[in-house]
Amino acid sequence: MNLEKLKDTARKYEQKEDWRRAIDVYLKAIHEFESGKDQHPDLSLYNRVGDLYMKVNDTAAAVRSYERAADLYTEQGFLNNAIALCGKILRVNPSRTQIYFKLAQIHARKNMVVDAKRHLIEYLDRMNRSGQLDDAFQAVKVFAAQFSSNQEIRLMLI
Repeated sequence: MNLEKLKDTARKYEQKEDWRRAIDVYLKAIHEFESGKDQHPDLSLYNRVGDLYMKVNDTAAAVRSYERAADLYTEQGFLNNAIALCGKILRVNPSRTQIYFKLAQIHARKNMVVDAKRHLIEYLDRMNRSGQLDDAFQAVKVFAAQFSSNQEIRLMLI
């Protein structure tokens, strides 16, 4: 079945408020383009699936779907979409400490140093409070290496 037919079928289930079946069909559509069968991925489906998981009160699955979408949007250079999804994740589950680090990385890629710094500090603070300071310092080393050629980012890290 092609992607458009799967999406149409899922939308019909949504209209009937049969959220579980809609999720199943959307997941088949996602599998189609993840397996390489469809060359035109629709990244918005991850967001849609996350929203549907929220309707069936499966927050953990929703967050996983949103995170996958944020990662894919970041990989493809759609940084504003990735930022929006990270914000959605934090509204649903504010304890997702790694999202602050991801936001710092995305903002640094956009050369939005003030926002990158704010999220990096939040990440470090949360990691410190949870007793994971060593892991936090390792993440900062990775961050510094990623943006070593950016003078503003280097100054921020100092």
